[in-house]
Amino acid sequence: MKGFTLIEIIMVITLLGIIAAISIPQYINLKEKVDEYESGSTTIVSSDTIKKKAVVEVEAGTPVKIKLNNGRTITIFIKE
Repeated sequence: MKGFTLIEIIMVITLLGIIAAISIPQYINLKEKVDEYESGSTTIVSSDTIKKKAVVEVEAGTPVKIKLNNGRTITIFIKE
């Protein structure tokens, strides 16, 4: 006989369900971040426009959020 047994098919479906349960929330979080950055809430400024009051070490491409005195928050991307 050729083909798969019922238990093999159930195991494959279960594994696919586990993979989907892990990957779908990751995809949704990534999609929300992309939508936030594309919506225009992200501001890119040069380091000359910000007075240096602190030294922050971040990796290139990591967004840095800064809260201003007027209550607004800006997001800066550090480029290499």
